[in-house]
Amino acid sequence: MAARADAQSPTMPSFSLAERAGTVLVVDDSATMRTVVRRILRQLEVENVLDAPDATSAFKIMNERAFGIVICDVQMEPHSGFHLLRAVRDTLEIAETPFIMMTASLDAKNVDIARHRGADAYILKPFSADALRRKMEEVLPMGCHVDAPEIIAIEPQTVDRRVRTFTGSR
Repeated sequence: MAARADAQSPTMPSFSLAERAGTVLVVDDSATMRTVVRRILRQLEVENVLDAPDATSAFKIMNERAFGIVICDVQMEPHSGFHLLRAVRDTLEIAETPFIMMTASLDAKNVDIARHRGADAYILKPFSADALRRKMEEVLPMGCHVDAPEIIAIEPQTVDRRVRTFTGSR
């Protein structure tokens, strides 16, 4: 009971979803879907959004700057969202980034794979602004997110090596 009173205390700061999210990365191979998700985020007053057209681009960007949350499609080519999620969870500097997987597939196996690989939430396309808000509120820390450092201090050669490993090229 005391915890509930503390949560409603006037001295407890209240942060907006945008403040909690920091910079959002949207990853989808469909330009239309990236635009739709950006619009939904704008409805939620989340304006600080970058996007990536594929998992490789997203992984490179994530090794160069901090993100408060990633919203990623499952089915992309040549690397799936699951491949990106596994690489993120295996990379110390970005492993704790909240990750929401999105898909149009009703296959329950995908939900299990997402959980097993470390997804924080899973959302079925198409989704409403309210559904995305609920998922984001579930996975984002209660405090204000700070993209600190805004740029991740990783040597460019290390980023290149990680991307080569991610794509399977030498």
